[in-house]
Amino acid sequence: MSATAHSGCPVETPELRSESFTISVPRTADFARVLEIFAALGPNYECDPESSVARSVYMNYVRGLDKRGFVAKVDSVVAGVILFELSPMLSRRYIQIRHDGLAVDLAYRKRGIGVGLLRKVLAFSCARGATNVLIKASEPGVIALYRSLPEIEERGIYFYYTPPEGSARNVDFRHS
Repeated sequence: MSATAHSGCPVETPELRSESFTISVPRTADFARVLEIFAALGPNYECDPESSVARSVYMNYVRGLDKRGFVAKVDSVVAGVILFELSPMLSRRYIQIRHDGLAVDLAYRKRGIGVGLLRKVLAFSCARGATNVLIKASEPGVIALYRSLPEIEERGIYFYYTPPEGSARNVDFRHS
């Protein structure tokens, strides 16, 4: 699906095409469909499409400053999405791509869309000189998918803290 450069990195192309889908940057018009796809992952991923905060966060990925994304389309319909953040660390020589989320509509799974989106991010990271790509997963099927990819190395573990129910969750964090 993707060519490999002499460095061992996949070649980044502006738009990746397979026989069944096209991968490109997200557009403003994709907002509602992206929210719909993520909402299928469960209650923690549901957003009100009328929320100005949700739209603002999504637009950060569309504008492509620190946050980026790619969408996979089948016949012009968004079938999958991957969102990530380019994070320069304290050292100018250490640049990390942090995977924020990957979701593929149930109707479009098992077609290589998720792998295509992830490999697009890997090519992007090589082209930008990233030191590493941090990918997190908790769903067993997704973990198995990542473990099956020869270019992905499993190491480390994450720990999370979840504030108690009733804590402020709908906070406009843009100005914090």
